[in-house]
Amino acid sequence: MGYTFRNICIRNFKYITDEKPLVFEFSNRNIVILDGQNGYGKTTLFDAIEILLTGRMKHFNPNLQNRKTETIGMLANDANKDIVITAVLSSDTEGELRIERKLLCKEEFESILLLNAQQIEQESLYDKLGFSLNMFDIGMYISQSESLNFLQNKYKDRKEYVSSLSDNTEMQEKIKTLKSIQESLGERIKQETEEKEEMIKSAREKVTSLEKQIESVSDHEKLPGEDVRLFREEEYPFDVVVIDENVSYDSIILPLRQISKFVENYEEYIKYIDNAVVKELKGVSKLIYMALFYSEEISLLDKNESLLQSLGKDIGLLKDFSESKWLVDEEHFEEVNIDKKVVERLKELLLSQQRERNQLADADKVLAQMTKARRTFIDQYNHAVEAGKFNPNKCPLCGTDFTDINQAIIETESFIKDIHTDGVKVIEDLEIEISGIFQQSIIPILQKRLEENKLLLQMKDSLSGCRALSTEKLRNHLIKLGISDFSSNPNEAFNVEEFSGKYEKLMEIIQGKEVPNKIVLKDEEIELYKSIHNKYYHNTKPGHTVEQLHSKEQYITKLFNDKFSLQLSTEKEKLKKLEEDYEKYGVKRDSMSEALKTLVSKYEAASKDYQTQLTNAIKIPLLVYSGRIIQNYPLGLGIRAVVRTNQLVFEAASKNGNDVYNILSTGQLNGLSIAFLLSIKNVYGQTDGLDILLIDDPLQTIDDISAISLADLLTQQGIGQIVLSTHEDAKAALLRYKFKKAGLSVLEKNMQELYMATVAVEG
Repeated sequence: MGYTFRNICIRNFKYITDEKPLVFEFSNRNIVILDGQNGYGKTTLFDAIEILLTGRMKHFNPNLQNRKTETIGMLANDANKDIVITAVLSSDTEGELRIERKLLCKEEFESILLLNAQQIEQESLYDKLGFSLNMFDIGMYISQSESLNFLQNKYKDRKEYVSSLSDNTEMQEKIKTLKSIQESLGERIKQETEEKEEMIKSAREKVTSLEKQIESVSDHEKLPGEDVRLFREEEYPFDVVVIDENVSYDSIILPLRQISKFVENYEEYIKYIDNAVVKELKGVSKLIYMALFYSEEISLLDKNESLLQSLGKDIGLLKDFSESKWLVDEEHFEEVNIDKKVVERLKELLLSQQRERNQLADADKVLAQMTKARRTFIDQYNHAVEAGKFNPNKCPLCGTDFTDINQAIIETESFIKDIHTDGVKVIEDLEIEISGIFQQSIIPILQKRLEENKLLLQMKDSLSGCRALSTEKLRNHLIKLGISDFSSNPNEAFNVEEFSGKYEKLMEIIQGKEVPNKIVLKDEEIELYKSIHNKYYHNTKPGHTVEQLHSKEQYITKLFNDKFSLQLSTEKEKLKKLEEDYEKYGVKRDSMSEALKTLVSKYEAASKDYQTQLTNAIKIPLLVYSGRIIQNYPLGLGIRAVVRTNQLVFEAASKNGNDVYNILSTGQLNGLSIAFLLSIKNVYGQTDGLDILLIDDPLQTIDDISAISLADLLTQQGIGQIVLSTHEDAKAALLRYKFKKAGLSVLEKNMQELYMATVAVEG
C-alpha cells in the first residue's frame, strides 16, 4: 500500500482560526466517511487537502469582480496571517512524510511547500508521491462542484488529459528536438538559398552590365583612336597612358565627353556668359556707375576727409554767426590761424555780456532780446537785398515804400536807443563790439577757407550718394565685355554733368554687346561649362579641337573594350558555376528537408498511436464500472470509451457516434464521472505512490440502487484510503455497513460536531 493520510492540521482557513486549528485524525483507516448537514465543513476538508497537495483550488474563480482578480487569500479567516495546512502521510514501505503548505499573507498569499521541513518545488512533491496534477484532477478527486468538469471538455482535450497521465516525455522530447532541427535547418536553408540567389543575381547583373558596356563602346570601334596627351600641366584619368582597371569606363570617359561638348559649344557658351553679364550690367544702379566714373574724385575726397570735416565746421559756424549766435571754438579757431589775442578779447566780451544780461530786469531782458533779434533780422534782410530777392526801398515787415529805407532804419534805431536802460545800452554796446570783431577778424577767414576749397566741397556734395558704393564687381564685368575705361577726365575741372552723357553712351555700348544665341543651353549645362572652363582651361579659350578629343575617346574606348571582353568571359564562367552549384544544392536541400519531414511525421504518428493505446486501456474498466453504477440506464449495460486519432468519445451501446453528455441525466452523468475516476485510478494509479481517492458527496444525485452498486464497487478496488462525504444519514449508514461487511476499517466523522467544537468559544 502506498501513502495515505494519518492526520491533517488546518490553520486560518475559512471558518478555522489560527489560534484554534482544525486537527483531523484519519486513524490509519481505509475508508473515511464525512457526514453531517451541508455547510459544516465537509468540502472545506477536501479543499484543504487539494491545496496541500497541488497548491491550488480548482473550483476557485478569481475573476468574479469586474475590475480586478481575487486571490485565494480571501479564504483566510484573518487576512493578516498566513494560511497553513500540514499533514502527515504514511506508507507501509517508506515510512512517514510531513508535508506543509504555507500561503503567505505578506506575499499576496503566494505558497511555499515544505517536505519534512525542507522547502521544495511542486514538481518534487509530484515525483515523491508518484502522481501529477492531471492524475489528481481525473484519477484521485471528484469534487461536489466540479464533478462533471471532465465530461464537459472537448473530445480532443479529454484524450490529451488521459494520455498525459503516462510518461511520454522521451518521445515528446524527440519530436521537439526533431522539430527544432527542422526549424533550424529551414532557417539555414532559407539563409543559404538567399545568399546563393543573391550571388547569382549579382553575377547576372555584372554580366548584363559588361554586355551593355561592350555594346556601348563597340559603337565607336569604326573611328581611329590616338593616345595624345591633352593636358600636360596636370594628370587626369583620361590622360594617363595606362588606364587604371579599377576605375569604371564611364567615370573616365564622361569628363572627356563633357569637355568635347564644351569645346563644340564654346562660342555659344561665351555668348551666354557675355549676355548674362550684359543683363546684369543693365540692372546695376546708376549711382554705382557714377561711383566708378568718379573713382579718382572719390579717392581725393577720402584723402581729404579731415579737411572736409574742418570745412564742415566752418559752414556750421558761419551759419550761427549769420544768426548772431556768437560762439568761440578755440580748438577750431587755432586750426584756422585766428589771432589768439582776438580769441581772448572775444571771450572777455561774451563773458561781460552774459553778466550784464543776468543783472537785467525781466522787461529789460525782453528789450535786449528784441534789439538783438532786430539786428539779426536787418542783417538777413540786407543779404537778401544783395542777392536780389527783395526791393531795397520796401519794408520787409509791412510792405511800405520808402525813398531811403536805410535812413528809416537809422531813425528807428535812434528811437530804440532813447528808451534803452543803462543795462540794455551796455549789452547793446558789447553786442556791437562783438559783432564787429567777428565781421572783421573771424568771418572773413572762414569764408576765405571755403572759397579756396570750393571745388572740393562741390565734389563732396555731388558725390555724397555714391561715395560709399563698391565698384569692384561692376569694373570686372565691364572688363569681361572689353570695356576697360569709364572715368572722368582728370585734366578738366569737376563737372557733375559730365557723367550723364558718358553714362548714356556706355549703356549703348553695353546693349550692343548682347548677341542672340543660336542654340538653347540649359542652366545645368552652363554651370558644367563654367566648371570645365575654369578647371581645364583656366577661363581661357580651349586649345583643343573636337576631333582631337574624339580621337582620345576612341583610344580609351578600345582599351576598355578589350578589358570588358576579358571580364565578360570570366564573369560568365563564374555565373555558370554558381548556377550549377545552386542546382545541386537544391537537390540536396529538398532531400534533407523531405527526410526530416518524414521522420517528424513518423514520430508524431507513433506518439498519437501511443496516446491512443494509453486511452484504450480504460475502455474495459469504464464499461464495467459504468454498467455497475448506472443500473437504471435503459440503453445498455455500460458506457463505451471510443478512442479516435485526436478524440475520446463516451458512447452508449445504441447511440453510436453520439457522446452521452447530452443524453444522460445529471445523476447518471455523476455515476459516469465516478466510473471514469475509478477506471483512471485502476489503470494509472501507482500503489506505491499517493494511494488515495477523494469523493465529495458522490451520492447526492444517485438513486439508491446505484448507491448500493457504488458502495460494493468501492470495496473491491483495493485502494489504500478512500475519503468520501455525504449529507444523507441513510446513505452514510449504507456506506458504513457495506465497508464493514467487506472487512475494511472505517472511520466515520460527523462534520457538524467537529465544526461546533472548532468554533466554540471557551468560557
